[in-house]
Amino acid sequence: EGVILFPEQDINRLEAMGSYCMIYLSGNKKITTSKPMSHFEQMIDGEQFMRIHKSHIVNLNNVVRYIRGEGGTVEMKDKSEVPVSRRLKTELLQRLAIEQPAV
Repeated sequence: EGVILFPEQDINRLEAMGSYCMIYLSGNKKITTSKPMSHFEQMIDGEQFMRIHKSHIVNLNNVVRYIRGEGGTVEMKDKSEVPVSRRLKTELLQRLAIEQPAV
């Protein structure tokens, strides 16, 4: 019923829910939108944000821990845990400076 404006750095993560997208903001606020996650993926800074799973984009500045596993999981500042796909695990570890890129 309107447009909500907020700074990009307030976004903790985005989660796809079919044709909807849940945006998790700092301060444990969340917004449900009627736009798909791909709509927002085109708008956000690719240096600060990364799709780590088919249903999740995270703000890399808000990742506090990587938990090992097949793909693994990241823990965010808000204590939420987000799965990492096996396919994107290496890129994530490189971007978090946990693993050096292969030469």
